[in-house]
Amino acid sequence: MEQKQKSLLSKAFTLFWRHVAMFSILSMTAFAAEAQTLSVDGSTSTSACVGEPIVLTGSGFKSSDSNRLVAADVFVSYDGGSTWDKAQVTAVEDPTTHLIKCVLDMGNRAARYYMVNQEVPSQKTNSVSVTVSNDCEAVCHTTSTGDYFLGTDFNPTNGNPSSINWGTTPPGNLISYFQDNNIRFWRFNGGGNGSVERNWTYAGQVPYLDRDPDADPYNNYYYVFRPNDCSDGTPFKLGFPRRDFANKYYRFVMRMYVDLSGCSDRSSLDRAMMNIRTDFGNDSYNAIDIDVYNDANNQKIGTYSYGRRGHLDNTIIGSGQYSVLATASNVKYFRIEVTFYGQFLGNQEEFVLYPQFQQWS
Repeated sequence: MEQKQKSLLSKAFTLFWRHVAMFSILSMTAFAAEAQTLSVDGSTSTSACVGEPIVLTGSGFKSSDSNRLVAADVFVSYDGGSTWDKAQVTAVEDPTTHLIKCVLDMGNRAARYYMVNQEVPSQKTNSVSVTVSNDCEAVCHTTSTGDYFLGTDFNPTNGNPSSINWGTTPPGNLISYFQDNNIRFWRFNGGGNGSVERNWTYAGQVPYLDRDPDADPYNNYYYVFRPNDCSDGTPFKLGFPRRDFANKYYRFVMRMYVDLSGCSDRSSLDRAMMNIRTDFGNDSYNAIDIDVYNDANNQKIGTYSYGRRGHLDNTIIGSGQYSVLATASNVKYFRIEVTFYGQFLGNQEEFVLYPQFQQWS
């Protein structure tokens, strides 16, 4: 959920990790055409289990400027195409294949999707359909807010956070489902000495998403960093063996909270950066979507989408329009939702993926 040899933020800064999750997706075949076309999991229609990732692939888009990549909006309909709403995601063109890929969660009802070029709205794809599959395994891995995930919500196995053994891979006495799919998960270099804590509240309130009546009050753990904990900018790493994951698509989902309630001077936060690192070179095209919320009222106050080959070194909440930590002075508690997706390409024995934070001090 996600720092270089610098401490993260000022003395009053606290960083909370809610959960990290990973979905791997079988590679698929996209097709080229003269007009703008869209496929879902390689076809014009498919079925999927609730919570299962589905891959939308658009082709045939052109930009009016050859130096710019195409960004496309995704539209969704739940009534067979009678009415459409814009989905909260932006898809970005791969500069080599010129395909536009987008990974979405399957909801609990049938849906239709299409893409539109943001710059040239006349470039619009066909629609594709996804129905809900009933042939599904039981969904048993859920966060406190009821989201399905494959990963960790930082719950200790015995309810005692101090019993977690960060010296093993995976960490001992920590509930984690990464190993169910041969994914290595470990706290890197001490992980900045962060620790798991339970029942974080602010102003007498639990975080917004945990206020739902269906939320599990016994599943309310957080991976917490405070200023003196953050000597290293990489809290943990994920490793994917080549034999299992070569050429597959993946999606990494991370929810984090930033507590600035005691921070009186935010001027340096306009340089705050979060990088998503890949140790498998520049062969893979990767993309990232970030939404920033005022968690007190669940209001979205910033959004960011970006794609490129190799590492994504992004000033996601730093300068310019993304400096919400520095400029939203009335907000004390931020929620940041991150989705990072790409493909495992290369010949190394293990693909390694990890978040890294810089200049949060």
